[in-house]
Amino acid sequence: MSVLTAQLEKLVANAKRVKSDEFQSVIDEYRNLFDRYVFRLRPSVGSISLVSCANWTPQLGFSNMTSGTILQRTLASLKDGSVNLKAPDRPTPEKSVQSWLIAQSIANAGRVEAIEKAVSDGHSYWFVSDEIALTTSDDREGSKPVRVVADLLMIRSDENGDSELVNVELKSQRTTETHGQTQKFWQFMGPSQVALWREFVDVMLEGPDRTWKANSKSRGIVIWPNAVRPSKSTSELIARYKSEESIDTICYSGPNYSLRPEPSL
Repeated sequence: MSVLTAQLEKLVANAKRVKSDEFQSVIDEYRNLFDRYVFRLRPSVGSISLVSCANWTPQLGFSNMTSGTILQRTLASLKDGSVNLKAPDRPTPEKSVQSWLIAQSIANAGRVEAIEKAVSDGHSYWFVSDEIALTTSDDREGSKPVRVVADLLMIRSDENGDSELVNVELKSQRTTETHGQTQKFWQFMGPSQVALWREFVDVMLEGPDRTWKANSKSRGIVIWPNAVRPSKSTSELIARYKSEESIDTICYSGPNYSLRPEPSL
């Protein structure tokens, strides 16, 4: 078994724990706190985190929620005021946009219409999870471990309900290195890993049986700040990423966030 496969199996196992009665019963008990802080449980390779998507505490929360008992204890402490979540000391636009998109999905049964409208490709877009970090390496002798991260993992579904994976990179600065990060996330994925990703999606989204597009290539989205006058070279590069690498680029503006496609020259 490869290192990457082992990590994905751990990710799937933690996703199943998030959906288990052990955790769901605690969520039901503290539903008011979950609604107030727009909390969600985020599975990772190593553990489970309790994360807020409220606009005043974007992406803040508590790590190492290794059992329903620990989750219950944490929420009880938050309820009685013995622990607190404080607003960040400085603006965090990237985390704020991320929380805004996830909060939208929570309110809409997983669907993220802001991305649908910005990409406008006839598909529906569904949030799966975020901040998924994997450590792997290529096969070259002496190569160092490579850490790859998906800021958001989503699926897009066509009118027939056939789905495919999409990884999303969020940035507070405009740099086309971000598109390379989007590519890198899929570089080490073989067929066995794709099967585990699909299992992870099915666990997180639940619902009816999902069908997957045959021979789907990896897809990506970069979300970065709006620019009044994007350069010609940037526009040409973005167009190439879209046509050759299936990576869309959309812009955000705030503080009341909105998304739109990167303009072309």
